[in-house]
Amino acid sequence: MQNRNGKMMNTVREQVQNMTSRELDELAQYITLRRDSLNAQAALKLRVGDKVSFTGKRGRYVTGLVEGFKRRGVVLLAGCSDGMRWRVPASMLSPVLPKAA
Repeated sequence: MQNRNGKMMNTVREQVQNMTSRELDELAQYITLRRDSLNAQAALKLRVGDKVSFTGKRGRYVTGLVEGFKRRGVVLLAGCSDGMRWRVPASMLSPVLPKAA
């Protein structure tokens, strides 16, 4: 049995199947605006120096420090010795809580 979100996604898929090219372009533009809005809201909760994590490609768990903010993402300095920098959408980041002593 599917949950409510599964049913909603099936409905969306059916609707998308019947859209014209112009309607698909409009939907894509709306999705981009919505993602930008979610990322902006998430970025407001972050500060330079915050320790955060995300799951990257191929399931790699990455932690790092917030180094700065760009229009479309947060710049992180990864917690590994090579000092790799990542630009990640703020909505993909989770705060890393300090370990209890």
